Amino acid sequence: MRGIPVGSRIILISDGKGTPDQWCLSGDTVRPNDPKAKILVNSNMIAAGQLLQTSGNTLYCVPVGDYDERPLELIARLSGGDLIKSDIHARIVQHAQHQSAAANYVHECKDLEPGVDREPFLKAIIGVESTTPGEPNFEQSKMDTLTLAMKYTKRREMSLMFSGQGDVMDEVNSYMPCIGTRVRRGPTWHWGNQDSGGPGTVVGHDSESMVWVEWDLNGDRNTYHYIPGIHDVMVVDEERELTEHQRIAVGCKVKRGKDWLHGDQDGGEGNIGVVCRTRSAQFVHVRWPNKVIRRYRFGAGGRFEVELVGGRKPGGTSLTILPPRMRNGSTTDRSKETRIEMSVEDMNRRNQSK
Repeated sequence: MRGIPVGSRIILISDGKGTPDQWCLSGDTVRPNDPKAKILVNSNMIAAGQLLQTSGNTLYCVPVGDYDERPLELIARLSGGDLIKSDIHARIVQHAQHQSAAANYVHECKDLEPGVDREPFLKAIIGVESTTPGEPNFEQSKMDTLTLAMKYTKRREMSLMFSGQGDVMDEVNSYMPCIGTRVRRGPTWHWGNQDSGGPGTVVGHDSESMVWVEWDLNGDRNTYHYIPGIHDVMVVDEERELTEHQRIAVGCKVKRGKDWLHGDQDGGEGNIGVVCRTRSAQFVHVRWPNKVIRRYRFGAGGRFEVELVGGRKPGGTSLTILPPRMRNGSTTDRSKETRIEMSVEDMNRRNQSK
């Protein structure tokens, strides 16, 4: 609609009680006193909701029977949908109308300058006077249209920025490794050879339980669990190695270059950032220790707004804190003793102390 992929509307009718697909339990329910099962179910539902959102689809949950409302509401909200109880089924019927209206309103804002907050403009043209249910001027129909319009706005911005790569540079959980953190397969890894046996870089959070990782050796990007007790990947102190044909890549460390004109956007001179996107090796997106993520020239127009910091070439001594890997992908017995946790901020402080 109006050049905006609006996605599909999915309706889930469920009691909200599930089991981890990794387990075989008796009956379709979670054991009340099994916290690990609850963590797995919650993690899987969060991942499902985020996957629906990144694929452009919206989920509406209709509870039935003796239902558990929380997981249904969680997965619906993550996808941009909602929990629909029996007394408001009309909202599902009106969804297509809201989609069309939202796409038109987003199109009306297309000429606004990049970076301008669209929400005030959308509220005004939709006629939203209140966003709080229960207030006298609150109208659910208009709120539904605004919610979709904001979703389409973000989708358009991200598609323009990343050419439909399917994920977002965002950090939503302080427990998980921040963008730019270097990782390898972790203790609960069960994803075969997706990493080609090498390290990778965290390039975003897909939900409150999963991280996006781009792998060095094949360039593939996938999501992995990272919650207490379930670490598909683990943090390592292992710098990105460039091939002879690479000038820069995701995971490389950078600092201000000779053509820097961005003030203290990096948090101050001397700070070290990590590349989390590359675009034709002419532009890079960098995540700085102050959590700012911006795009910079790396050769475009002959300008270098950032430059590499200690780019290690193949054949150099690796500082990996992991023990050598066997051919079958296993590690030696001393692996647990040598693993440490290190964030981008830790690495930045270490580099500046040298």
